[in-house]
Amino acid sequence: MNPLSRTTDTPLGPGPDRRQILAGLGGLLAGCAAPAVHARSELAWDQGSGPLGPPGQEAQAAQALSFWERPRWVWLRRAATGEQVRAVYWRDGQLLQEPYRQICWLLRDVRFERMMQTSHPMIRRALDAGVVRSNQLHFAVEIEPKVIDVLYAYSAWLAGFEIQRPLEITSGFRHLITNDYMTEGGVKGGVGIYPTRNFVHVDSGRVRSWTS
Repeated sequence: MNPLSRTTDTPLGPGPDRRQILAGLGGLLAGCAAPAVHARSELAWDQGSGPLGPPGQEAQAAQALSFWERPRWVWLRRAATGEQVRAVYWRDGQLLQEPYRQICWLLRDVRFERMMQTSHPMIRRALDAGVVRSNQLHFAVEIEPKVIDVLYAYSAWLAGFEIQRPLEITSGFRHLITNDYMTEGGVKGGVGIYPTRNFVHVDSGRVRSWTS
């Protein structure tokens, strides 16, 4: 059992087309800071194709609605532990608690989990300095569902290119101690592509993107 306070694999039906995915993701990001998730994929971009033209406003709204009314699913693999979750986590307007708990557990701070298990001296120093309190020593938390929605949209996009493999999660929730003392590059906010480090950063913050 994991220590999350909130509480099936379900076969995944046919996915939406890429235009619906774009419309749906645009609707999510326009309305959306939350824990960051770093994911790695192997999508090969077609350099020869032109940009997708946006549909009309009414058609775009209908496509976005259709995309988000579908059952929402993710297929995730945690690189550090080998754990996988492949599940529908939202259906008929409801967040499904057990798959949601599984996703949150997979996105835990595995580095801080190891620090807790070994009573790492950084934890005692942070407590003594007043950086954190003893009741804040959690390595697993409830992830903002909009972050998972971004992963759903990204997974659906890959599936639209017939890429059938999990997103490799390299970082999920990061505890304050991990973030302040042991962060890897200080990545913050948005949707960022890091080609030289082979990962994509996503979160549900304000609309922005970058390449580094």
